Amino acid sequence: MSIPHRLQSDGYQCGPWSHVALKLFAAYFKAGIFEGFSESFAKHAELRPLDLVTERGRGAVDRAKGINSAFIKGVRDEARKQLRDADSAGSMPFKPDVRPAPPVSPRTRKAMQAQGGSAEASILL
Repeated sequence: MSIPHRLQSDGYQCGPWSHVALKLFAAYFKAGIFEGFSESFAKHAELRPLDLVTERGRGAVDRAKGINSAFIKGVRDEARKQLRDADSAGSMPFKPDVRPAPPVSPRTRKAMQAQGGSAEASILL
């Protein structure tokens, strides 16, 4: 399935946008009102598909980009928070390094998190 609407205006947040698309598709499927995923995606209250901007002028597109960028920043920040919470609880859902991470004290774990790091296999959060 393709989504013909352009939302991303940068070249580095593909993962968060894929996550949003999957969540929206799951909500669309769960609702059971199959008017067309593309149409329901375009009607999302917090998104402004760049290909559907009807106002003339660069300012309208720039405003839409700003809205989408703020939205995806919130998605990314929430994902980061969930990872930090899991790290604080010592329950990261994955460990990319096959070697066990060395044990750390709660004090060291907090210090690493304050710097944006994780005690789990040197993951940057």
